[in-house]
Amino acid sequence: MDISDSSQESLTSTVTAFIGDLGSRALGNRNFPGTLHEHSQRTGCYYLNRNGKKTAIIIGELAIAAEGTELSAHGDFFKNHDANSMITDESRIRDIYALRRPSEGPELQELYDRQVATLNEIRMHGLEREELDDRNTLVEDWTRLPDIHSHEIILIHSKLKFKRIQPSTFLEDVDRLTRPQDDQQLQVGRPYPAEVLPDYDKKIFAVHTSKLIQQDIKDNQGKLVPPWQNKAFLHPGAMLIVEGTLSCQIIRTETSTVKIQLRNIESPRNGSRYCRDSENPCKLDRTLYASYLIYASFWVCD
Repeated sequence: MDISDSSQESLTSTVTAFIGDLGSRALGNRNFPGTLHEHSQRTGCYYLNRNGKKTAIIIGELAIAAEGTELSAHGDFFKNHDANSMITDESRIRDIYALRRPSEGPELQELYDRQVATLNEIRMHGLEREELDDRNTLVEDWTRLPDIHSHEIILIHSKLKFKRIQPSTFLEDVDRLTRPQDDQQLQVGRPYPAEVLPDYDKKIFAVHTSKLIQQDIKDNQGKLVPPWQNKAFLHPGAMLIVEGTLSCQIIRTETSTVKIQLRNIESPRNGSRYCRDSENPCKLDRTLYASYLIYASFWVCD
């Protein structure tokens, strides 16, 4: 989809027309448990279309950091670790894209509202399941209601930002590779040293085999956006079209001491919030963790 005409009016109408052609691929055109159904697995479940397709198209404007967006070199690392922690090869880091209701376009705003409604339908189903379980329940939700405005934010998680790459599978000279001059050299999954990121800080990185991974993020002409240019394209207010996988990871524990590493954790039963610092365990008997996450690859519209 080429939407290189960057005027807001043209962008809104083009995205609206594109979304209109998606039919049931758009999350806002689905409902639960009607056109979506739950596919259970040992560690949780996915929410699939009736034809078995895992992904759904989600739209929204990128929100600011105060609303949940995490796009720095360290991603969401410090949401789960204290300020003195170091990023190592074992660290599992993702970027978080907080999507807010589009500021213009009644059709896009209505579609966004229907997306939130569908996600909340799934959460209500999960709440019924959680209430039947006699464990304490902690939930990481895929929507949040910020203090800034009254419309719910949808949280999108990237795929892993860094991955361990075995030396035998390194691209030639990957440790010396900086930034390809030719767009044709960009490839989803290609590894780079973390130093290519503009806000890289060597004081918090202690990695050896982990490399920065090229995500499947495209600009308004369908070209891959290299990671060192993410912030130029992924700015607050940018319209995003996301292809995301809806999942719920469920962990049940019988232990009395647990280390919580989830974000936005709360107890639906009593509204209490719990610690999330892995260095400060919480004393809880028989706990159920329900982590509702949307993992995505997407392209950028503006």
